[in-house]
Amino acid sequence: MTLAAYLGAHVALACAWLAFRAWLALVELSKDGFRIAWRTRVAVGRGLLVASLLAVPFAALLPRHRALQGATRIWALVVKEVSPAATKPGAVDLETGKRLALAKAEPTLAARAELFGGLALAGAATVEIVLFGLGIYRIRRLLRRGLALRRIGRVAVFAQADPAVPFALWTPRSALISLPQAMAAEPGALALALRHEGQHHRHGDPAWLWALALLAPLFPLNPFTRLWRKTFQDLHELACDEALLGRARLDPQAYGHCLVSVAEAALLARALPPGTAGMAADPCDPNRSKHLLSRRIAMFPRHLMLGESPRAAARAARRALAGAVLLVGCLGSLAYAAQGARPRPPLTLEETREIVRGIEVSADFPLAVNDAVLSRLNRAVTDPQRAAFVKASLERMELYRPLIEPELARLGFPKAILAVPLVESGYQNLPQQVVGAGIWQFIQRTARRYGLRVDAEVDERLDVEKETDAAMRLLGDDKRMFGGDWLLALAAYNQGEAHVQKAIRDGGARNAWELVEAGLLNDYIAYVTAGAILIHRPDLLE
Repeated sequence: MTLAAYLGAHVALACAWLAFRAWLALVELSKDGFRIAWRTRVAVGRGLLVASLLAVPFAALLPRHRALQGATRIWALVVKEVSPAATKPGAVDLETGKRLALAKAEPTLAARAELFGGLALAGAATVEIVLFGLGIYRIRRLLRRGLALRRIGRVAVFAQADPAVPFALWTPRSALISLPQAMAAEPGALALALRHEGQHHRHGDPAWLWALALLAPLFPLNPFTRLWRKTFQDLHELACDEALLGRARLDPQAYGHCLVSVAEAALLARALPPGTAGMAADPCDPNRSKHLLSRRIAMFPRHLMLGESPRAAARAARRALAGAVLLVGCLGSLAYAAQGARPRPPLTLEETREIVRGIEVSADFPLAVNDAVLSRLNRAVTDPQRAAFVKASLERMELYRPLIEPELARLGFPKAILAVPLVESGYQNLPQQVVGAGIWQFIQRTARRYGLRVDAEVDERLDVEKETDAAMRLLGDDKRMFGGDWLLALAAYNQGEAHVQKAIRDGGARNAWELVEAGLLNDYIAYVTAGAILIHRPDLLE
């Protein structure tokens, strides 16, 4: 699962809970709300929770459409100042800056927030995993200390001195019911507690609570995991009460007294371990248990009205299903949009050549279209984060264009040279971090060779006007050194004249693309060519 899908699942989990609680409120307010059984409400909640967790990963597998690009714009605006290579040595370029010994960008506030957020999530997940492990340890201790009484089918019944409340527990090996030894003096209450916990197993509540307990380590720092667990704890108890009260042989008054006695015992009981369902939904929260108990007792006069006709029951089920489908559809659409869309599918060689034919270029610097250029171009076009960075770089370029373009025209240089600062720094006037500085990323030795002052007090590489003049002179010298070949001049600008001369000697050729393919030169000219195409066609990033 990608980071976007994981964060989307956090949001979907919250939205699903809010939607479910809103639906429950509407059911309660409707005059026929009692006709929707509590068991039906539990089923709707479970379906909605599962759908919310599956919606985001499923949406990631669906084909993308450009109409969904808006979902990623806000995030792109937040991180547009951060290069994909901002935290490692190398150029701030269209991809990763590998093998380009240039400066690294200073991480922005968004990048630092992302780092600290990741560390906080990892720390919280570790805490939740430890707590989950302690809960399993407590369950193992309970099982060792309990006194086995009998087995009813696949359910094992045992007695415990502590906790003093009955509960049901599921393990991969068997289903368990724990009854407090204090109830032995009240056979009637003991029988009711046994029937109640057995009903939990028939509904599958303990296994479901285990699944809910796993949400905390999976989604640390998300309060909605606990809200989901508390909601289902309440619904499970109400559904069990409803199922038991619907039986003709059960005495509601005796059952009510049993609930009250268990609630009183819960006030002194320790918190139950995770994955347990019991008559006292939450022993560690007396106020909430008191509120739930009042709701359960208030349901007693209504239990006789639950026996609606099959037609009425079918209508209620259809209404519940329609509501669940509507909510799942809304969440699925939200999750699909939250995934964002790739700006466009990868370009082919033919498409790229057609694009380049429509670009007016200098005769001495044709924009080559080959596999190397296409690969760098597609990495900028098809990755939303890289596309956002390049778009932000092109916006910054407009600040420097009035200074650079007149110099290019005066010297007769091609406009494609505008792509050099795009690849070098993303048009960020960066102080020295690793090797170079400024938008042209001059190293100290070369800067001094071309008359720029670089010392402890002044760094003229950050004076864009002086640095641009030095860059024009350096590029002009490299072009003349390599017989007017701009590609070799650009390779020399990045790797040095001596390295390019050695590559020509070793390769026995002066074709820059052949030297790149042979591994004698790096792929800098592919980055610059791809950048020049994007300068002319920024719409490819949309």
